[in-house]
Amino acid sequence: HPSVPHPRAYGTPPGTVTRRSPGSPSHRPAALREEKLSLTSNPCPVVPAGEPQELRILLLGRSGGGRSATGNTLLCREEFKSQLASQPVTTTCKEGRRDWGEWCVVVMDTPAIFGGSQWDKKQLEEERRHCVHFGTHKYCVLLLVTQLGRYTREDREVQKRVKQVFGKGAKKRMVVVFTRREDLGDSSLDEFVKTADNGALRKLVKVCKKQYCAVSNRAPRQDRDAQAEEVLRMAEAIARRECMRGEPWYKKCL
Repeated sequence: HPSVPHPRAYGTPPGTVTRRSPGSPSHRPAALREEKLSLTSNPCPVVPAGEPQELRILLLGRSGGGRSATGNTLLCREEFKSQLASQPVTTTCKEGRRDWGEWCVVVMDTPAIFGGSQWDKKQLEEERRHCVHFGTHKYCVLLLVTQLGRYTREDREVQKRVKQVFGKGAKKRMVVVFTRREDLGDSSLDEFVKTADNGALRKLVKVCKKQYCAVSNRAPRQDRDAQAEEVLRMAEAIARRECMRGEPWYKKCL
């Protein structure tokens, strides 16, 4: 049976196709069933000549940690809704794009689906699947966003769940991004991490090979643009390094 395009646009990995069920009428799209096939060892599609390669950034973290605001800083515009609220503002995965040097940077903002969420199980699995499809790309980096000085049990749940979903290789592609950089005052981020009383935080930074940085999403636009440059340069270096290994970094697809 002929394959048909995948209905979602969240970076569907190669090797995943949808097929028509035997005997299904062509005029009944509801009769289509998805059949998940094995992922290839090179999940990066061929880029047409003249088009920039994608550098994918997957934002992860607990609710209220600053994922959406950090995504806006990286994109240099207010792409994602970000505001203080008693209930989660981000409820579905959403992408934003920008050109950056030779790259097309694609940032995916996500709901709090890797820990601390009380949402419907089916919805959680669906959004997690979008994240994994987006992440199965050889130039993809995970940004674990957490608030400076507030690394909580929910943050640890997120870290644990990300490892379960993406496997041990996730730590090599993970950057810890601290929000509220302004709270450092005259201190340096390195000093903050070294002297942190939170043992779980120090362990996280060690596991991630000391790949961390800080942003202030309330700073003037010029300062935020400079911070975006810092984060993207770090992400680019990690993506290139891991791509040279020539092995798929993800573990499985939910």
